[in-house]
Amino acid sequence: MNFRQISFRMFKSNIRQYYLYIACGSFSTMIFFLFSTIMTNNDFNDSSKIDSMISSNLYAPSLVLAIFSFVFIVYAHNSFIKFRKKDYALFMVIGMTNSNVKKIMVFENILIVIASILSGLLLGTIFSKGFYFIVGKIIGNIDLSINLKSYIYTMIFFVGINMLLILKSYILLTHYKIIELLKNGKLADKNVTGNRIFAVLGVVLIISSIIIPILHNKITGFVLINIATILIGIYLVIANLDWFIMKILKLGKNRYINNLLFVSNLKYKIGSCKNIIFSITLLVVTIVFFISFALTATEVINNNAISYNPYDIAYCNLYGKNGISEELLNKVIKSNDVQLTSIKKLEFIEKNKMTIISNKILNDTVGCNLKVEKGKYISLFQTDINDGYNHHDVEIKNYDINGKTYYSQEKLVKILFNTSPVIRYNYCLIVNNDDYNNIKSRVKVNNDDIGTINLMNFSDWTKTEKITSELNKQLEMYNKNTREFFGKSADKYNFQTRSKIDDYILANRSSTFILFLFCFIFILFFVASNLMIHFKILTEFEGEKIKYKKLNKMGITEKELSNTILKELRIIFLLPCVFGIAIGMYCVCLKFLSADINTNYGIKYSIIAGVIYIMLEFIVYIVYNKQYINKILK
Repeated sequence: MNFRQISFRMFKSNIRQYYLYIACGSFSTMIFFLFSTIMTNNDFNDSSKIDSMISSNLYAPSLVLAIFSFVFIVYAHNSFIKFRKKDYALFMVIGMTNSNVKKIMVFENILIVIASILSGLLLGTIFSKGFYFIVGKIIGNIDLSINLKSYIYTMIFFVGINMLLILKSYILLTHYKIIELLKNGKLADKNVTGNRIFAVLGVVLIISSIIIPILHNKITGFVLINIATILIGIYLVIANLDWFIMKILKLGKNRYINNLLFVSNLKYKIGSCKNIIFSITLLVVTIVFFISFALTATEVINNNAISYNPYDIAYCNLYGKNGISEELLNKVIKSNDVQLTSIKKLEFIEKNKMTIISNKILNDTVGCNLKVEKGKYISLFQTDINDGYNHHDVEIKNYDINGKTYYSQEKLVKILFNTSPVIRYNYCLIVNNDDYNNIKSRVKVNNDDIGTINLMNFSDWTKTEKITSELNKQLEMYNKNTREFFGKSADKYNFQTRSKIDDYILANRSSTFILFLFCFIFILFFVASNLMIHFKILTEFEGEKIKYKKLNKMGITEKELSNTILKELRIIFLLPCVFGIAIGMYCVCLKFLSADINTNYGIKYSIIAGVIYIMLEFIVYIVYNKQYINKILK
């Protein structure tokens, strides 16, 4: 019997042991494939069909997924190799050379990689219809058909990772001896941090990372440092958890004695599982952070759609564009059920890429009371400081217009009228009315640099979608007979209307899309974290069974063994949830404070995401511990 036949027979006879490893690779491949089909879709990347506000939401989840897929496949492979080392040792015992064993290891791993990738692509293809249906409902009806690139990129990514891992295992297997392979499953991981000095240091790092933002008003530069500090502190606390638990149990003599069996096994268990607990903690942190971020983004950008549009609908006449007649405008408005309550026109001058407005015209139009001295201007920044973005509103101290220098009188950060892509409304110069007329007199007659912003309000802005749609059609038809200014597709975007309803719908689609993507990540991370625990328990199952069998023969009752196992499983399953939710809330608060967002959003949604996760994990813990204890005590 040759090596290929041996590998096939091993694969066939041990399929129940291999299925979990194949399932991990298959599930990761399927999720990655679904994301890659959207990432490589032509319609999705076409800004004329899908707004960049929506398409850009795919980058962060895709990056998180790629990093996770790499780490998870590495972990699953290492766990599988650790599980198989005893079998490799037996091959050597019966006379196989190290080279022969390596060939078997390579061949069986290649079979598993092929099975996991092909099954993942097959599942991805099957579930893609439902996935695209949901995405299409969220972002609009676009062609989300599968393309060849998604298959190629997925295969390159996972084949590349697995080939590197197989090569690593091939090289390392050369240095192993039979006795080392046989003892591998019974050896605990080295726990070099198992002492009280590191335990206290971990607590100090956690406390200091919390105090630093409180002591400094500007925390932007400390965010990454604080997160790194608290993660190091958490790792040290987890690695030395046995020291903390024993200190707590020793507070009561009876409590310590009653848990003597648990305490005696605790140091080995923590040393063996500290990396698993920390890894799952990071997964929970990521879930809590991004779900909270997505839910908060939904609330913030929906509010921004209202705050950045003081008027229900606005469009701009500039460079000879959008000059439809009043009769046609009235016809469009009257063709819909919603009633027009007001319409205003705001004149401005576009000069040297700067928007210049008269203080008198602005006061009369939008109802403000701005006074500007002659020879000076007010720097208007139309931004909302609570919109969740960092703004660098730099005031220009002086500005030359027609050979005359004007000086800044003050800086005003306030939204007075709707923004528009065609002009720089985020920064305008408000000048004295006499200065404005002087500047205007120097502009040639019929010059396209003098424009008008048409501002309209209606009785119910939520019913203005049909009006904006029809108005954009009429503006586009009018602009076809005018010269191209930015280019055909760019003109269509720059000269369209700006309205509350359009921005609200866009914001709602964008926030729903990113929430949908992170819900996928949530499911993936939840499944992966429990698979990691299962891998760990599976590799140590035989050793644990022998240990508890010996303890039972020494007089330890089944009830006492069950209580000990429950306490150990509780640490592995539930402790990462507690740490992860706490750190996730902390990271969300840091991020929101640095972006000047109300932290109440972050705390509220962190708690929601954390409660959902810990409830699901508790259900898995209850189901798993019953089956595991029954198998141990059988």
